[in-house]
Order: sequence, then C-alpha cells, then structure tokens
Amino acid sequence: MEETGKKTKTAERRERRERRKRKNEIEMDNFGIMGQVTKAVAGQEYDLFDTVDSGPCSVKFTMDWVVKLRSGEVDLDCALILFNKYGHYMETIFWDNLSTEDGAIVHHGDELVVTSSASSEDEIAAQDESEVIDVNFAEISRDITTLVFVINIFTEKKFNRIENLRFRCSTDTQAMLEHRWFGGKLKEIQDVNTLVMCSIEKNLQLDRWIFKVLSIPEHLQVGQVVDALVPNLIQNQVVRSQVPSWKSIRIKILRGAGLIAKDLNGKSDPYVVVSNEEYGVHYKSRTKKETLNPVWKNAGFTIDEYIEGLNKLHFLVKDFDRFGVDERLGSFDVYINKIPVDRKFKRWFPLENPNHNEKNLNVKTLGKLEIIFEKTS
Repeated sequence: MEETGKKTKTAERRERRERRKRKNEIEMDNFGIMGQVTKAVAGQEYDLFDTVDSGPCSVKFTMDWVVKLRSGEVDLDCALILFNKYGHYMETIFWDNLSTEDGAIVHHGDELVVTSSASSEDEIAAQDESEVIDVNFAEISRDITTLVFVINIFTEKKFNRIENLRFRCSTDTQAMLEHRWFGGKLKEIQDVNTLVMCSIEKNLQLDRWIFKVLSIPEHLQVGQVVDALVPNLIQNQVVRSQVPSWKSIRIKILRGAGLIAKDLNGKSDPYVVVSNEEYGVHYKSRTKKETLNPVWKNAGFTIDEYIEGLNKLHFLVKDFDRFGVDERLGSFDVYINKIPVDRKFKRWFPLENPNHNEKNLNVKTLGKLEIIFEKTS
C-alpha cells in the first residue's frame, strides 16, 4: 500500500506539472493579437514588413512574461536604444523617457509583476499587463536608422525569477514576428539581468527595415540605465555605420628598393600585382627590366566607387621570367580602414616572405615598396 501511495503521489505531481505547462502555454498564446506568427530564430534576419501589405506602418513591440511563485516583485523593463546612420547614439526610450519628441516612438506600461499566493513553489502565475513600445515607422525621424530592443530587470533580481519570456512584433490587426525564452534557456543566464533582444535596422539602399533576433546576455548594475550598453553595442558591431567611410581610393606605386635577385645576372625583372579577388579588384603594373630598385613613378589605379565589405588589398611583387614561371619576390597587405581620409598617405611598406617554407630567407632582405594612397570621403 505504501509503494502504491508513492506511485500515486508521483503521478499526481507529474499531472500537475503537465497542467501548469499547458496553462502557461495557453496564457502566453492568448496574450495580444492572434494569428499567423513567424517564430524568429536568433541570428537570422527578417524583413519587418514582408507580410504587411500596406508597407511601413505602426508596430507594437510587446514584451510579456511569466514569473515563478514567491519571486516577489519582478521589475522587468523594456527599452529602445536609437542610433543614426553613422552608428552614433541618439536617445533611449524607456520608463523615464517615454516618447521621442515627435511622438513616433512611445513607451507604454511599467508593470511590477507579483506572483500568486498558491501554496506550491512550483506553481507560476502570468501577468495581466505587458510592456509595449509603439513605433510609427511611417513617421519616424529620418535620422534614426537603427533601434535596439533591450530587456532588463531594474532591481537586484535576475532572470532565474522568470519562467517564460516572450517578445513579439505586431500591427493593430496582424501578428508578425515572435521570439521566446523558456525556463530551461533562462536558467542558463540566471545570473544575468539584461538581454539585448533584437535590432531593427534600416537598409538604406533597399529602403527596408530588417529585424534581427540577438538574444545577447549583458549585465547592468542595479539601477543603471540601459544606455550604458551603448559602448558594448558599438564595439560588438550590433550597431554599425551605414555611411561609406570612403568614396574612392587612388593607389600610386612609386618605386621599390632592395629587392632580391632572381636572375643569373644578379638582377630581377619586377612587377607589382594588387588584388582582392573576392571583390573583383585586380591590377598589374608594367615590368621593370634588370633592376633591384625599380621606379614606376605614378603607376597605379583608382577604385572609383565604394565597395561594401572591401577592406584588404594584397600587394605582391613578382619577377618576370620569359621562359619559365614568374617567381614571387615578396608581398604585404594594406587595410583600407587604416588609411587616413582626404589627404595623401605616402609610406614605405616592407616586403614579407612569400614562401614561409623558405625559413632561411631573411624577411629584412626582401626590400620594400613606396606607395601613395589618396582616399576621399
């Protein structure tokens, strides 16, 4: 009889857990606007208005959650951190700054969640209210190009007090995108009090708003305002400049000095190749005959328009061989983002060993090239 009683109690506890789980799911699903919702996956990008026939409009960014019993007050807050196209911080919309000056972004609700008085510590209670930030994308300032949605617990509590957390985008009549954190995943970040939930970035070329789930755990000091996260968001490239850092680049190859000899006469026939094959950049200079100190004067080329993603240029010096294979004399890389803008940048670049297997070849003996860069903004 005692054994049977234990089995009965175990079955009852299992049944109660299943009932609570189903109740929790129903409560979460009954919140807000029903309809077809795209389950947004962390790391993926979504066109925010892909399913909205009317195009850019007013969108509700809604946060609701379920807390564990006897967790006390859980002060869960949401905020939107705003940036311009240069990646510069502009403003934070949160409980202490509820609206932009033009009213295009408005924060609603600042609810403290208190659990029920149920006797079992396993039981949970869902809140009736939620925090909402309305964004009218048709009226939003043109200066704003990136919005970062942040959730944080303003008190000393952590996410281990939360059972389920849901973030949803919707219009007045249509659900759009949704991302959830469930209990098991929340336990993994239980010592964290802040989540960078998503970014909404305007693609200036396509004139589209792109939604991306981030779910990046962060930590703020108790009472610290979320705009303290701005340096981290920029450093981790959650927010980036959408303005090209340059318009054109002129590369001039002036001369070389101290190149190594590859021919029997103690000379070489050097020429220079500049390339980044991934982005379609390729240039080859004229060959200078029988010299270790070639002079090209103003040989070179111009990249006359910004190429998104292009940063590295590979410079390779080779020895021309009429009857054989051209041999490498040395090479180096130049990173465009390190070149100053709107002025001539002239310097000598030492050649590095093109064949790392030739360990007896001293890098210092390979010579150097003098290059001028002119990068315009």
